[in-house]
Amino acid sequence: TAIQQELGATTKTLTPVELKERYPWIFVDDVRNACYTDDGSEGWIDPHTLHTWFKDQSKKLGVKFVWEDGVQQHDCDIIIIASGCWTGEVAKNWDIDIPVKGHKHTVYNILTEKPQISTMPLVADLITGVYWRPEGQGYIAGNSEWDAEDLEPNWNMWEQTWQLLYHRSPELFSEVKTSGAWAGYYDSSLIDDNAIIDHVDNVYFATGFTGRGLMHSPAVGLSLTEMILKKPTTFDLKGYQLN
Repeated sequence: TAIQQELGATTKTLTPVELKERYPWIFVDDVRNACYTDDGSEGWIDPHTLHTWFKDQSKKLGVKFVWEDGVQQHDCDIIIIASGCWTGEVAKNWDIDIPVKGHKHTVYNILTEKPQISTMPLVADLITGVYWRPEGQGYIAGNSEWDAEDLEPNWNMWEQTWQLLYHRSPELFSEVKTSGAWAGYYDSSLIDDNAIIDHVDNVYFATGFTGRGLMHSPAVGLSLTEMILKKPTTFDLKGYQLN
């Protein structure tokens, strides 16, 4: 937290006692400390809405979108690969090895017997790996797995997910039912689960955001632009380079 605050973040730390006082529905016996913000600097957003806005603004600035199956040959000065967990496969066409892999993530819609706490923040349990936040009349909760063969929601993981939710908050999740689910891929770096932002000659790439791509997209777009234009980058990207 000290490093985050030094770099301008407004995160704060809570002891287990302080955490329990602030959020009495959390089980804290196996918690060492918690990190949170309370100044409105964090939240969540609809990814499709923001993506549509980016695309519409790009079109207004003259960007042309061309949809084609497979890798086609075009004359160009710069190539940018931003294909999520498929970035590594695409980069092989230029003999570039990018260690990124799809990490299947199933999100469950759940309803609880107790009324939803609509003001609850997103809770990420770094001990068990489960998270949840308010959505609709209930909550959404997620869990992940490697080496999945499809993107169908994994209902076989629901019992485990529910147990993890119950462990962290028996008060909230003692009686729950699912009302739906969906699944998608996180593009996860096999190096350290952090982003990979780099280039090899005129091929630039950005991947490995592990579900945080939407959050980082404005900064990543700026960084790639500065790299391509050979300008000093606003952000220090050394930790995100392959070499």
